[in-house]
Amino acid sequence: MRITIDATTLLLPSAGVKNYIYYWLRALAVAAYARGDSIRAYPPLLMLNPAAPLNHQQADGVLFPSWLLPLVRLSNRCGNPLLDWLLHGVDVFHCSQHTARRPRRMKTTATIFDFSCWTRPETHTPQNIAATKRYAENILKRCDRLIAISAHARQDAFEVLGIPLDRIRVIYPGVATEFFEVTDHQAASVRTMYNLPQSYFLFVGCIEPRKNIRGLIAAYKTLPEAVQREVPLVIAGPFGWESDAVRPLLASQNVLYLGYVPEVRLPALFRGATALVYPSYYEGFGLPVAQAMAAGIPVITSTSSSLPEVVGDAGLTVNPDSTADLAGALQRVLTSTAVARDLGCRGRARAQAYRWEAAAIASLDFFHDVLQDN
Repeated sequence: MRITIDATTLLLPSAGVKNYIYYWLRALAVAAYARGDSIRAYPPLLMLNPAAPLNHQQADGVLFPSWLLPLVRLSNRCGNPLLDWLLHGVDVFHCSQHTARRPRRMKTTATIFDFSCWTRPETHTPQNIAATKRYAENILKRCDRLIAISAHARQDAFEVLGIPLDRIRVIYPGVATEFFEVTDHQAASVRTMYNLPQSYFLFVGCIEPRKNIRGLIAAYKTLPEAVQREVPLVIAGPFGWESDAVRPLLASQNVLYLGYVPEVRLPALFRGATALVYPSYYEGFGLPVAQAMAAGIPVITSTSSSLPEVVGDAGLTVNPDSTADLAGALQRVLTSTAVARDLGCRGRARAQAYRWEAAAIASLDFFHDVLQDN
């Protein structure tokens, strides 16, 4: 079977979706080779460099000629047969949010990531909402079958877009192997690199309203001053939309903002943390939660969207709008070594469900089923 994945996002600076496509495509290539299937990336000639770490700000993990992005834009123009010509002989084409129209003469699929543009529109720009809804109408509603990265995302697709549940299969994303294998020695090296203390709370993600960073800092600031001095709040991630209001908070006492941290350093940054604190309002999956569990540290996250599904009983879940609940969870992890150790152990065990190898095998089964549909 010949499968082509739209990997246009690898040509652009982005974060979550780029991480998904990069590691998923690499795992698919390995699994497909073992089964005699063919996996290709679109645009053509796009090659993944396994030796290069993923860099979300650039495309360091990808080798491609400069003319590929203009080619994608040209092939997306209505009425242009270029996309169909480039995909000649393909059995299944997996669309991305950069696919403006479905190719003809083949099965088409896509991945459902999240529906925050519908459920939390205040956390997005009008332009992003318009583009996402246009993609939903032109691609998601018209694909033969869909992959959802969580059961919550699958249910949202049914409730928001009316897509039948039997057209959607849940396949969880994976966590890079480095998070499972990170050592305390590596954690110590990264602490030295960023001048971090022995203990710190950690948040990793884009600085934008949906992540509830203002609520996180407000809850952290209710902890005793002595506790804050001993265990600072470390925040890592690039600035996103409407982040100006948060910038002064990131400069407040005992809050350490690291900015964008390269992917290669993230496993050690996670491993050295006292706990990951991730009180997001909405996530299609919540990759940092799974990464923290793989690294063996406690997770504090919110009760909203897919996050309880991902963390299960291996983390503490709180109302993201409750400062008291979030502060209480921080105190609980700090004051009880037994609780922290138990959460770390349970998290590491649960994270085994989020392996890219398993995701790739399940995805190939999905593509075979799609091809056999009438």
